[in-house]
Amino acid sequence: MSDRPTSVRWRIVGLLLVYAALVHFNRISIAAAGTEQLMDQFHISKRLMGWVSSAYLISYTILMTPGGWFIDRFGARASLLLVGFGSAICVGLCGVAGFTASAALVVPSLIVFRLCMGVTNAPFHPAAAHAVSKWIPGPKLVVANGLVNAAALIGIAATPYLFGFMMDRLGWPGASVTAAGVTALV
Repeated sequence: MSDRPTSVRWRIVGLLLVYAALVHFNRISIAAAGTEQLMDQFHISKRLMGWVSSAYLISYTILMTPGGWFIDRFGARASLLLVGFGSAICVGLCGVAGFTASAALVVPSLIVFRLCMGVTNAPFHPAAAHAVSKWIPGPKLVVANGLVNAAALIGIAATPYLFGFMMDRLGWPGASVTAAGVTALV
């Protein structure tokens, strides 16, 4: 690979930055929804809300290695498409559950959708690092990977404020469906 900079390389990194922020925004949105609206609306205990929030982490953690195998088998592009559309579909389904599910079904529905989101998001960081390694030459590789990780942290940090703003206007189900639409577009 030539060390000569090209705009395409950095556009790919820019897209990964937005992707990282959105995927992590979707990941944390249920915690913001839970404390602000969801627990009161459906009378969910802190313990049950903990299960809803932890469902993602459980499947995400267990499937990191198989996510790496998926990248090896199908490549970073397919993995990132799976992550993006998986995140969009799952966060959207969480919102749909808020519009349609009864109080008795909302917690099991959210747990299932969050487990599925963890499954689809497991290959994100290795796939992003793989994509960066294919597009960015050696000396700038560290900077690009650092930017992607920083974008993930910005997405996490922005979630309570931005998702809270969206919930104030759309309710938590509407905010989730909106986040799903934005993620699918990216």
